Amino acid sequence: MEDVINIIEKNKKWKIDTISNNGGYMLQHGSPTFVTPYNIDFGGAIGTQSIRANLGEYRNIFVTDVLVFFGFDENSRLVDLHVRKDIDAL
Repeated sequence: MEDVINIIEKNKKWKIDTISNNGGYMLQHGSPTFVTPYNIDFGGAIGTQSIRANLGEYRNIFVTDVLVFFGFDENSRLVDLHVRKDIDAL
């Protein structure tokens, strides 16, 4: 986990949005999101810790934000990651 944090912090265009030590992330309707008390009953948590990082944005016609969710096990080893692109199309 520390290696991932260091790589993200060294890249000036990338930014860590959130670090969660209280649970991993999960796929809800095919899109990664953090595990919260409201969605924990859906099951399927990936990892026990997680990081959400913003890798930037790009434009075609609309603005697209690129987010990456990293899931880590209890020993802070990377177990999975998902990329999410959010398109702002009004």
